[in-house]
Amino acid sequence: MDKIIYLAFCFTSFFANAQFKESSTKDLVIEATSSIYNLEFDHADSIIKIIEPTYSNHPGLYLLKALDLTWKNWPLSSENEAFETITKQLQHASDLCDSLLEIDENDPEAIFMALSSHGLLVQYYADDGSYLKSVGSARAAYRFIKEGFELKEEFVDFYFSTGLYNYYVEQYPDSHPIYRPLMWFFKNGDKEKGIEQMEYAAKHAELSSVEAHINLTYVYLRYLDSPLDALRHTSYLVETYPNNLFFRGLHTEALSANNRFEEMVDHSNLLKKSDIHIFKYTGFLFGGEVYEKYQKDHTKAELHYQKFIDNVKSKNKQVEDYISMAYNGLARIYLSKNDKEQAKKYAKLGSKYAYYDRTEKESERILDSI
Repeated sequence: MDKIIYLAFCFTSFFANAQFKESSTKDLVIEATSSIYNLEFDHADSIIKIIEPTYSNHPGLYLLKALDLTWKNWPLSSENEAFETITKQLQHASDLCDSLLEIDENDPEAIFMALSSHGLLVQYYADDGSYLKSVGSARAAYRFIKEGFELKEEFVDFYFSTGLYNYYVEQYPDSHPIYRPLMWFFKNGDKEKGIEQMEYAAKHAELSSVEAHINLTYVYLRYLDSPLDALRHTSYLVETYPNNLFFRGLHTEALSANNRFEEMVDHSNLLKKSDIHIFKYTGFLFGGEVYEKYQKDHTKAELHYQKFIDNVKSKNKQVEDYISMAYNGLARIYLSKNDKEQAKKYAKLGSKYAYYDRTEKESERILDSI
């Protein structure tokens, strides 16, 4: 998704769609967004250039630009020079939404885009560890969350934001009790209802369907231990956007959780061939799991895990969770050698970097077995 307050209601992992009044322009926005998700940036940028002269004062333009720049620079953190540009685009989109809402405070399009811009700021600041800025954006977003509760039937994409809120406002303090006092400001949610609403958005939403699939994958895979449900969503993502290596990595992770290691081979090899640094080494991470759990070659597995750890450095919390997975893999290997000291060392590192429940529980399981 993914993050103190962001995880409290997990606003969109890379959510920056927007509605436009003219259907032809709206179709172009949807086409550009689809191209961005499929990492076809030249085509997306050509569409943005067509839209920009007419919509230079429309918040949706800056949301679209932020989405484009985010995917070009994933994993995003303040270490990346694009981070400041993206956050400025989102703040500008938010300011433009304020102007629209001064004209009509009930405009569902403006509310949706305001929610999107603030939600992304929550995510990016939290992913980067800038928690005070994240909290500030979360409080600003909360007004629009509540308005979205009442607009679901009028604008189906609000099923996504409402579902995210209902699930994560309960899940985050469950996973991180230390932050529960920060949650007093937010209305109670309902995890089961939140999942139902996100599932509805995945099937019916026009603009946020992809984000619903992504976040349902996170829920099923990293919190609920329902890997088959996660695989249902990642299968859709890789079939619809075959060029998106982030989606392919998620799909490979879901295959691993379902013990479908043979199917992981082609996906991990494809990732390893990527020219994009993070995806290339993600291939080594999952290649390590193939060697460890399927081919039972712990020497090659250890080399793959170590190669991932040595080459991937990022403040991004989702990337840190993958680092945790690699350390947990090394811990399992050393435990199988009965080298408890090394196993304990790596499991503790796994726990240090763990961001989601699933990886933290695996670190704890290894430590408990030593």
